[in-house]
Amino acid sequence: MYMEQDWYATDAAKEMLKKMYKFSMQKTGNHNVFAYKDKLYVFEPDYLTREDGSIHGTIYRMDKRGNIVSNTDPFTITADGKIDNVIINKFLKANI
Repeated sequence: MYMEQDWYATDAAKEMLKKMYKFSMQKTGNHNVFAYKDKLYVFEPDYLTREDGSIHGTIYRMDKRGNIVSNTDPFTITADGKIDNVIINKFLKANI
């Protein structure tokens, strides 16, 4: 589940990350794994403090057994809580 870390991000960015964890847990039973168009993805925030309060990380594509098969895309949750990644945005829109 969501864990508090010793890093800074804006409240809006952290709320969006919590939402990503929540929908992932509901859909796959894992807090950072989600399915979109019959493919599994895992997202990993880097937990680094940035001056603007944003959160950055990487999305990896997984096979059906849970093995990472490719580094798919970086993602950013902006300081105002918006996501700068097409795959995550489509997953969230399909689940809201």
